[in-house]
Amino acid sequence: MTDTTAKDNKAAGPLFFWREFEEPWGFFSQWYDSPFEVDGVMYASTEMWMMIQKAKLFGDEVCLLTPMSMYWCFTLIELICLPLQETAEQMMKTTVPSEHQALGRKAKGFNRAVWDQRE
Repeated sequence: MTDTTAKDNKAAGPLFFWREFEEPWGFFSQWYDSPFEVDGVMYASTEMWMMIQKAKLFGDEVCLLTPMSMYWCFTLIELICLPLQETAEQMMKTTVPSEHQALGRKAKGFNRAVWDQRE
């Protein structure tokens, strides 16, 4: 980036959104490919992390089962827990930010007021 480019950017005012591929500010995008680890889990981008946190906040994540719960109510578990796996589990299977965003919009039990308060 040249001095002229930096001056032109300052004169244009603040930049609120960036595309991950745009130079020189693409690295500010939540979709920018920047792998990192939190609590032993690898995330490909901050978008992936944020959308998975959204799914977890509303209980739309992998349902952890104990052997006893599986023994007593296997049929009930199939009906209740398997659908809850969809969003967060699907997000972990892709590194494509647009897919994370789309899946985040499908988080079961989503409540805008709760989400906004959490942010």
